[in-house]
Amino acid sequence: MKTVKFYLQYLGKRFFYLTLTVLILYGSYCYSVPEFSIGGHLFKNIFYHEHSIMVAWLYYLEYFIFIFLILTGLIFILTLYYGFDKRRKEKTLNWYMEFYVTYLLYFIFTKDILSEKEMAQKKINSENL
Repeated sequence: MKTVKFYLQYLGKRFFYLTLTVLILYGSYCYSVPEFSIGGHLFKNIFYHEHSIMVAWLYYLEYFIFIFLILTGLIFILTLYYGFDKRRKEKTLNWYMEFYVTYLLYFIFTKDILSEKEMAQKKINSENL
């Protein structure tokens, strides 16, 4: 079972990269033609400029610039999201650590033994802080 999982992870990454490469290449082809078909449906390319006659490789260059800008925006948004998420998790962890460490140290270093009722009351009082 571990071998199958290993192969799925290994081949899954390769399949993802292969799919991404094929989609980028097919997208660049579709970007450079006035109409393209997918599954028998004919779609008009809204990015194709018929009035401007350009060399074919300029369409590919425009397409890769377009993809680069989209990916740059996506990476920026993900960076902001993960930074916010990290700060939120650190804040939650610090709050729990401060609360439980303070409670445990207080509980460990009490000189007299408290009953369960008194311990529950102290816990309720410390949670209300």
